[in-house]
Amino acid sequence: MILNVYNYQGLIEKVEIDKLIVSSENGQIAILSNHLPIVQTIRHGYFQTIANNVSNYYVCYKATVEFINNEVSILAIDCQKGHTLEEAKLNSEASYQKKMLAVKEESTHNLQLERDLRENIRKAQAGNL
Repeated sequence: MILNVYNYQGLIEKVEIDKLIVSSENGQIAILSNHLPIVQTIRHGYFQTIANNVSNYYVCYKATVEFINNEVSILAIDCQKGHTLEEAKLNSEASYQKKMLAVKEESTHNLQLERDLRENIRKAQAGNL
């Protein structure tokens, strides 16, 4: 079966797999070829893929898993891959920290722009007639 993993930027992974195990707050489900169509949501969990006896793990945040016609589509806000569950969790944490740093830098930059705007308005004496 085919696995397609998407995030908000588009397709991030497309691979052929033999088995998918989804672990979420609702428990675990295994999906093999010719499984009945299914849709499951993951608030925060992971899934394991097995292809040619090789496992990979993906830690996901807010995802939807859809299986139909031997094709699995996973749409996630964030999804990080690793060869082990621990590696995937570390990659997920690193991704989160990177995003938080970017948000902090953007906020700091916006604050400085706001200060500069206030100062320029004061210097130009805008509003004083």
